[in-house]
Amino acid sequence: PLDGKWRVNWESGGPIEIYVQKHCFNCVGINYEITLDDKHRPRFEWPLAARGFFRQQRTVVQRSNQQIPPGARGPSVGETLEWSTNLASFAKIVWKRMSFELSPQSDGRRLRIRPDEFVYRNADFQPQLPPYFATSIWGNTFCQMYTVGLASYHFDGTAGEPLAYISYEHPHTDVWPALDNGEKVPDRVPFRNIEWDPVGRIFKGDICWEELYNTTWMGEDMWHYEIKFDPKFMFIMSGTCTRSNSEEPHQFGRDLVYVNAALESVLRGIRETVTTTGEYLDVVRKWRQDGASGPTLDMLGEVSMRVLDNRAESMFDFNLYR
Repeated sequence: PLDGKWRVNWESGGPIEIYVQKHCFNCVGINYEITLDDKHRPRFEWPLAARGFFRQQRTVVQRSNQQIPPGARGPSVGETLEWSTNLASFAKIVWKRMSFELSPQSDGRRLRIRPDEFVYRNADFQPQLPPYFATSIWGNTFCQMYTVGLASYHFDGTAGEPLAYISYEHPHTDVWPALDNGEKVPDRVPFRNIEWDPVGRIFKGDICWEELYNTTWMGEDMWHYEIKFDPKFMFIMSGTCTRSNSEEPHQFGRDLVYVNAALESVLRGIRETVTTTGEYLDVVRKWRQDGASGPTLDMLGEVSMRVLDNRAESMFDFNLYR
């Protein structure tokens, strides 16, 4: 009954557009399924997961009190469906039905989406995917959990003018603690004291909470990073994040697992140029030789197999609807 195109607004943002088909919709490769409770009220869940510093998992439930009886089509075109969640920043969400038409990417059975097209998008926003640079850190973006904006690392400068920051712009970071003064963690937190060794492919930099924001985060005033990248800048090989009030630093490749946000598009390009599956799999073997840890290989391998299977859905959430 909810099939079709909807325009979504919430108190802190919007509008965005979503297509629903057979109670399913897709957000940048992640499928969501709407169910009806015993009173025929729709609900679905957002799986929020964090690794690294926070190691927590939380489920956000989005539900509506509007009943949709069996055989009904739900709100008519122009009418709305109101939702609430257990997440403060999305306390009230309103879907306005725009049409009963299915997504143009639909295959008639389930919602499908190409890597360069997104069901969620700002009405006036043209998405741009992260670029890839094989010979330098500069211009690349590295993310965990296949999610840009979930403490992702952005290297936007050059060797002559280094600029780098951590992005906390994804809505999923709303479940993380506030700064110790009660304020929200800034969307972008710049690295200070940057050093870049192009020969060793080692980046060093500090996140200076006290210096920049006159407060601490979780009792810590500074984090010091030392990060080593693979030869093709596809993943973080190793390194540490040393926090001011913690005895043991977090280890990259174990506690913090990051890959290039452009990984999937790069692999699709490789898949199109090689002539055999063996040649393609040589790329995976090379990652092991280049020093990828077990957890990093798991992440890289999952993406490479999805590309090999030629699946249309992207694994990455580029946070393009923010």
